[in-house]
Amino acid sequence: MTFSVAAGFEGAEFSAQVGFEEVTFAGIAGFNDATFSADADLSGSLFSTAAQLGPLVCFGRLDLSSTVFAVPVTSEAAPMSVVCTDPVGGNRDAASAARHRIDPGWQTVGL
Repeated sequence: MTFSVAAGFEGAEFSAQVGFEEVTFAGIAGFNDATFSADADLSGSLFSTAAQLGPLVCFGRLDLSSTVFAVPVTSEAAPMSVVCTDPVGGNRDAASAARHRIDPGWQTVGL
């Protein structure tokens, strides 16, 4: 699935497990103040222009495995747990400029 324009989920409340696996967000992907009551799967997704992800809260597992951020990104998330293998999908330029604040279980850890 591809969102070719802005995808606005600001303030959304997802009451079940949510899957955005391998989704392309070509425009702005707005997850500001989104709340996930269960797992949120963004694995394999491409964020083409998103310079910010969150802040968001996830009462389950947040999966950012193989997620590609094409531009430097600042992300803020408070999941109960996080899966994050190769979170920039090989884009090392974006990786060097990325800033993440992930608080699994609401205890801060650095990536």
